[in-house]
Amino acid sequence: ATLIVSLLIFLVVPKHPKEQHKNTHIKEMALAVKELYSSWSFWKIALYSIFANAAFMSIAGLWMGPWLKDVAKLMPAEASYILFAGTIAMFAGSLSFGWLTDVLQKRGFKPLLVCGAGIWIFVIFQWLMISSLDINPLIIAVGFSFFGTASTMNYAIVAQSVAPHLTSRVTTSFNLLIFLIAFVLQWSLGQIINLWEPTAGSYPEVAYQYAIGITIALQIPGLLLWLSFKPWEKLSR
Repeated sequence: ATLIVSLLIFLVVPKHPKEQHKNTHIKEMALAVKELYSSWSFWKIALYSIFANAAFMSIAGLWMGPWLKDVAKLMPAEASYILFAGTIAMFAGSLSFGWLTDVLQKRGFKPLLVCGAGIWIFVIFQWLMISSLDINPLIIAVGFSFFGTASTMNYAIVAQSVAPHLTSRVTTSFNLLIFLIAFVLQWSLGQIINLWEPTAGSYPEVAYQYAIGITIALQIPGLLLWLSFKPWEKLSR
């Protein structure tokens, strides 16, 4: 499917009328990335979602399964059905948040509103994972996966926050940061959980409470920064 879409873009999408064909040197690319990383407008928009993106990738990509086994006490078959439901929720979230952002933007609301509000709810579902509340793990996994996709909306927002000549590099630069942080975070979660001895092949709930609790703490400063943007205010006409 990716190859087909790539081929369609190559064959169907018209060239920009002002496009100039020239070789780009490594030095020029490095200078553009340096300019991007030196831009405060890039960082202030990137920081409020960057740890949420990393948390979503880290937990959904590896630690949700062990959490369902060790904390929710589910059998492998039950956990696999819930993970599948979470995958469906992830697709639904991606479609829903994009649609909702467009609808609200036409009514004068900033795209930041949907993205940040979704991340706040995403953090609540992370808290539910480590709380002592008796909640169906299916609800937690589906809510986590659905609202976790809200953070991905910031890719488009970041791209609009920098100078036009940097937009071709901003997404990949932002993506690089997220993947680096996600790698470190995913590994760190394992190191924290491994501080406790497993019993009958399962780690204790307290291990996950510390690991995911630290993950939540990393996201809170960014969400407080998001509040400073006053995202609920409508755009001036």
